[in-house]
Amino acid sequence: MKYLIHVLILLVCSLSLSQTRPVASPAPEAAVKKVKGSVLVIANCAGVSVDIDGSPCGHAPVQVDELEIGRHTVKLSRENYLEQRKTVVIKAGKTTTLKVTMTEYAYLHFGNLPGISEMGLNGIKISPAPGEKITIRPGSHAVVFKNPAHQLVKQSLKLGPGESRILELDTRPKTRRSAIFKSMILPGWGQHYAGKSALSVLYPILQVGALSGVLYTINHYNNRVEEYDQSRDAYLSARDVADLESARISMFKKYDDIENAQKQCTLMIAAAAGLWIWNVLDAVIWPPAQRKILQLRPTDQSGLHPFLLPDQRTARVGLCWRF
Repeated sequence: MKYLIHVLILLVCSLSLSQTRPVASPAPEAAVKKVKGSVLVIANCAGVSVDIDGSPCGHAPVQVDELEIGRHTVKLSRENYLEQRKTVVIKAGKTTTLKVTMTEYAYLHFGNLPGISEMGLNGIKISPAPGEKITIRPGSHAVVFKNPAHQLVKQSLKLGPGESRILELDTRPKTRRSAIFKSMILPGWGQHYAGKSALSVLYPILQVGALSGVLYTINHYNNRVEEYDQSRDAYLSARDVADLESARISMFKKYDDIENAQKQCTLMIAAAAGLWIWNVLDAVIWPPAQRKILQLRPTDQSGLHPFLLPDQRTARVGLCWRF
C-alpha cells in the first residue's frame, strides 16, 4: 500500500510539471539595443568635461551611446567656468542633442585698500590682501566696508563673464578747481562731481527750462517785430484819413508789444545767466569733500598706479589719465 501511494504522488508531480509553461528565452542583443538611446553634448568652448549620472564621458563635443531610456543628469565642468547641470530625456533609438553655454567666472583683484582690514562680499566677511585675486560669479555683488573714517559704506559692484577688474579704494581728493571747471562747462556736472546728487539733477533741469524760455521769448520778439513792420508799411501806404488813423493806432500797439516781448526776453536771458552763475558759485562756496569709495578698473588699464599681482614679485606700473 505504501508503494502505491508513492507511485501516485510521483505521477501527480510529473503531470503538474508537464503542464507548466516554458520560460521565455532572453531577447537577442539587437532587441536590447533598440530600447536604448544616445545623447550628443555640445558646448560653446573646448575642454569641457562631460559626466553623465556620475560617470565621466570625455570632453564636449561628445556623443554617448547605449543610454537607458528615461531621465539622465549631465554635468559639464571646466576650470574657471561655472559648473552646469542639465537633465536630458533619452528616447528609444533616438539621439538627443544637448547644447550648453558655459559661463566664465569673473576675476577680482584687490589693489590699494588703505585703512580697510575687513569687508563683506555678498554677506561673507573677507580680509583681502593687496594683490590677492579671487574668482566670483558674474553679475552684481554687494560690498560692505568701513572706510578710514569708520563710516559704513555699502556699494554694488558689477562684473561680466571673463571680466578682470582691480578693486581699490579711491581716496584722491576732489578739488574745488575741478568742481568749478565742470560747473562752468555744464551746470550740475560740478555738483555731481562733489556728490550732491539732488543738485546735480536740479541744475540741468532748471538750465534747460531757462534756455527753452530764452528761445521762446526770442522767437516771440521776432514775431512782434514782423507784425510791427507790417503795420508800419500799412500806415505809410494809407491814403484815406480814417485808414491812416487806424494804421497809426495799430502801429503803436505793435510797438508796445515789441517792448513787452523785449522785456520778457531780457528777463529769461538774465534768469538763465543767473542760474549758470549760481551753479558756479555753488561749486566755489561748497567745495567737494575727500572721496572714500571703492572703484573698479580693468586690470589691463594703464595708469601710473602700482599694484602687485599674486603671481608677480614686483609691482606693475602703467600710465592712466584721470580727471
